[in-house]
Amino acid sequence: MDRSINQQNLLLGALFLGGMIPRLYTMGSPLAGDEAVTFNHYVHLNFSEILFNYPDSNQHPLFSILSNICLLFFGDHEVAFRLPSLVAGVLAIPLTFYTCCSLGFSRFISFLSSLLLALYVPHIAYSHEGRGYALTVFIALCLIFCSINILGSQKLWLWRILLIVSATSMVIALPSNAFFVAGAAGFCLVLWTFNQSENKENQKAHSQYLIPYILSSLLIVAYLLINLGDLQLSAQANSRGNIHWQHFQEI
Repeated sequence: MDRSINQQNLLLGALFLGGMIPRLYTMGSPLAGDEAVTFNHYVHLNFSEILFNYPDSNQHPLFSILSNICLLFFGDHEVAFRLPSLVAGVLAIPLTFYTCCSLGFSRFISFLSSLLLALYVPHIAYSHEGRGYALTVFIALCLIFCSINILGSQKLWLWRILLIVSATSMVIALPSNAFFVAGAAGFCLVLWTFNQSENKENQKAHSQYLIPYILSSLLIVAYLLINLGDLQLSAQANSRGNIHWQHFQEI
């Protein structure tokens, strides 16, 4: 058993390092396009201005906050600016393995899924791009992983906290991710319903599984309502094509 676990950890470590190599490519290249817009607009704002203002659809609040922290510690550099995407992109590789295992897939299938993500070209691009897409993939995996473990773990309080943080962070990363969170909540509800029907004597305990999603929903709705006006204006401007990215030059 220990030998099998050691081999698993060795393979995951090799996959982790192997997945990091292509994601380091162009990390230091000049900022251009959407990255340049994000850098110019949000790099010097404080956290409250980033969280509670949504001037255009180019705003990825969670990435901007994490990126600003990296820039504060490591200085104004392209690598520091893109560091949150790199970290999220690389960590998503082993997390895919554990998420697949929690869903009941074999270790071989779980490892193959991680390998596919490690070699998936769009995800490699997301991982060295100063945007919120790599964060979205990573947090989505966290949300699924927590949703599964909250139904079968004794450390219920820990998974509750992680689920609330994951669900809320998902929407802060990109407001449209609220649809994914709603889908994950529906998935958890279906699992809870099956558990409730199979174990009617423990219905009260099973009902506790929905609490973190209820709390997450309250936080998400509050966040979206605070930014509702900006979100509506941004959606209207984007649908009319009024965001002229060509005016932003390469840094």
